[in-house]
Amino acid sequence: MIFKKAIEMRLIKNDPTELAYLKKDRKTVEELEEQDIPKYMEKEELALLLQTAAQKGLDLDYLIFLTLSYTQRCA
Repeated sequence: MIFKKAIEMRLIKNDPTELAYLKKDRKTVEELEEQDIPKYMEKEELALLLQTAAQKGLDLDYLIFLTLSYTQRCA
């Protein structure tokens, strides 16, 4: 999403991730059941965090948390 926005704003010409791909490993049901379930915030919790960071945080807190909220963890 960041690179698409940068292209729209004419900051870059091409998306450097265009040809990138993630390897998809096939896992058995047993392997999936053994994995820890990641803990995510609910939409309302994230909105409150961002609002609090914007109102009461340090200068870059809001931007840092906003960027992190659009970033997924790849394991």
